[in-house]
Amino acid sequence: MDDAVLPGGYLLIGVARRTLRGPGVLAIQLAGLVAWVTVTLVAVAAGGRTGAWLVAFGWLVHAGWDLVNHRTGRVAPRGYAEFCGVLDAALGGMMILAIMTTT
Repeated sequence: MDDAVLPGGYLLIGVARRTLRGPGVLAIQLAGLVAWVTVTLVAVAAGGRTGAWLVAFGWLVHAGWDLVNHRTGRVAPRGYAEFCGVLDAALGGMMILAIMTTT
């Protein structure tokens, strides 16, 4: 359930911090949300190994997203983006190892 609520919460953080005001910032964040939801739905529909690979790469891509947010200081606080980026990269890496070691 958290995965369905958190993206909207992050946008609310951006509104509260007034970091969505720059040119194109809100549009980029909303495009990221649409991409995240799309990949999630495709992973669920695909299921099995394909779904697992999509989730693993989704974690890694999100780590990159966090890195961009950390460097720009947009939407999420920098410390949170740093923590989330490290966590996302670790989870994505562990998922890849798990996928590669199972049959």
